[in-house]
Amino acid sequence: MPSAVHGDHGRISQVAGQTALKQALQHGKSLVCGHTHRLGVSSITEASGGIVGRILTGFEVGNIMDFRKAHYTHGSAIWQQGFGIMYVDGRNVTPVQVPIAKDGSFVVEGKRYG
Repeated sequence: MPSAVHGDHGRISQVAGQTALKQALQHGKSLVCGHTHRLGVSSITEASGGIVGRILTGFEVGNIMDFRKAHYTHGSAIWQQGFGIMYVDGRNVTPVQVPIAKDGSFVVEGKRYG
């Protein structure tokens, strides 16, 4: 059964994907991270003696907010609009970033929407 980690766990990195990777390393499991408003995937593979050990991935899923309504930013933010898709095949999970363009469009499975 999958387990979950919820809550804010430390400082947010300026580099998309790094906050989630730091949390993955801290908790010893791959994870998806919200609340950073960034879109990024970062992974680390541990190996010793030529044998691959664990692979940890941190996935930050961006945001789909209307920046004009985020008055608390005073018009400035380094966030990325987008969302994430997770492809699950048994125990294998593949995270995919879907960035949203300035015009509101995005591409999923080769098809443009918006």
